[in-house]
Amino acid sequence: MKGKVENMWKYVWKDILEQACFLPVTAVLALIYYSLRRSIVKRRGMLNQETKRQLFWKACMAMYLMMLVQITLLEREAGSRTKVSLELFETFGGPMANAFVVENVLLFMPYGFLLPQIWRGLGKMRISHQMLVCTIIGFFSSLMIECTQLVTQRGFFQVDDIMTNTIGMVCGWLVYQIAQKMLFK
Repeated sequence: MKGKVENMWKYVWKDILEQACFLPVTAVLALIYYSLRRSIVKRRGMLNQETKRQLFWKACMAMYLMMLVQITLLEREAGSRTKVSLELFETFGGPMANAFVVENVLLFMPYGFLLPQIWRGLGKMRISHQMLVCTIIGFFSSLMIECTQLVTQRGFFQVDDIMTNTIGMVCGWLVYQIAQKMLFK
């Protein structure tokens, strides 16, 4: 069992490191986005500490979304994947399959963490409503990616991906909630 878990994490780290090559480009694009938005806000005389914080988190979200599109759609050739899997838990299994499950959860965790940072109205909702909204947004965002993969044939349409991405969104939201409690006691 221990060997299978170690192998799974080797696959996870290998895949994460392969995707890391896109970070510099997305970071530069996010920095350009941040700089342009900041200069517009500054020209309007609305630049304060809260606005700077919001601009920072929006730039992080833009960087994350660019990475998400790159990982889920652009790195694969159109027409290269045509499989559809509607069977729940079909992708769970050996070390490599479980690595994909873990990667799908990790893929959406930043989304769950960043969404409450940029959407002020979410923080005004009751905690149970916040979790429900994040779950729904995670589900439909993942469904949209899976449908796009299906149409463009740039990825397999798998209900397991939708489920694990949604779980990742909720996990990211939980990390945000815990961080908020620890930082702002």
